[in-house]
Amino acid sequence: MASTRTLDASIRDDAEAFIAWLRQQGVRVTVTSARRTRAQQAALYARWLAGRSRYPAAPPGTSKHEAGIAFDLGLDPPVYQQAGAVWEQYAGGTWGGRFRDEVHFERGAINVPKNKVATGFVGGSRGPEEKALEYQGTGPVDWFTGRWWTGLVVDPVLKALGL
Repeated sequence: MASTRTLDASIRDDAEAFIAWLRQQGVRVTVTSARRTRAQQAALYARWLAGRSRYPAAPPGTSKHEAGIAFDLGLDPPVYQQAGAVWEQYAGGTWGGRFRDEVHFERGAINVPKNKVATGFVGGSRGPEEKALEYQGTGPVDWFTGRWWTGLVVDPVLKALGL
């Protein structure tokens, strides 16, 4: 099982605090991936290209997982959009849902206005509510991290796979 202990010190404390907060909200959290070797990344990338993975994988040598500054989480219930908004607000990181990888959380700021909070992601006796949030980012940073990745990598692969 993956562990946040393998992450770089620049993100580890934020990741652990974020996971603890999610658990306090009643979300069951599993760290499914953290730091990866280049060989592990190559295997995931090949699997994704072959259509055997639901989530995209970056080419080896380009993944933030290899640098230890990204992690993937399994959340139950799957409140990814709300969790992503909180991760970006709290840690100044980037949520992978912006580029079709909802389980992915990484270091690296995206342009999210500070007054945009994950409203509706409130814990309680019934657990977190699952209210959809609107896309909250703006500006060229969002275009670069979202549309750029999709246009350069995701769209051509999906097209080649006939999807």
